[in-house]
Amino acid sequence: MPSTERRSLPYRRGLIIVATLATAYMASHFFRASNVTIGLDLMRDLAIGPGALGALTGAFFFGFAAMQIPCGFLFDRFGPRLTVVGMLILATIGGAIFTLAPTWPVLLTGRVLLGAGFGVMLIGSMVVITRWFPPDRFSTLTAMVLSVGLLGNLVATTPLAWASEAIGWRSVFAAAVCFTALGTIAVWLVVRDAPPGHPFLVRTPEAPGEMLRGLWEVLLNPRLRPSWR
Repeated sequence: MPSTERRSLPYRRGLIIVATLATAYMASHFFRASNVTIGLDLMRDLAIGPGALGALTGAFFFGFAAMQIPCGFLFDRFGPRLTVVGMLILATIGGAIFTLAPTWPVLLTGRVLLGAGFGVMLIGSMVVITRWFPPDRFSTLTAMVLSVGLLGNLVATTPLAWASEAIGWRSVFAAAVCFTALGTIAVWLVVRDAPPGHPFLVRTPEAPGEMLRGLWEVLLNPRLRPSWR
């Protein structure tokens, strides 16, 4: 095999990996935006008011935000592949709970789990990009992940409204849960943390205590303190 073709193989594989992550990322945007479209259905089926509906919408983002610091520890300790797969499993469970929920508290629980499960997707994709591609490709490939992921927002608008009217919102969400499960399997089969020979593959993972000390150092960095001017 010519040397130029050998060098292009990791690049091609990296593109397949990023495309797989981007496709799975669509589910995050679908579930994030879907509450607006099916809000009236939720209020009718579960006998809830606008306040409870607003809490459901916010619950996704609370779960999402809660994962932003822990995901760094998980990426360092287990790598993005295992972390993303594990959290997508959590999102799939959350989606199933949301789809089958008979009451508002169960619905809220599913929504929080959805947010937490999808909270690592974008950052995990960015970590993979930095390891498979040179720095000058980072912004382009990150934009690709975001662009493909945002297709989930489009599906959560008029197509979701049409489908919900035709077969009911629970059936549509069941299909979305299946899509998330298939995305989880695809990430497990396709994604790899880094190309062969990358230093990450031969690293010695930091102990939890070392990670916490590193976090404390970051939090104490004066450059990160908020400015009230």
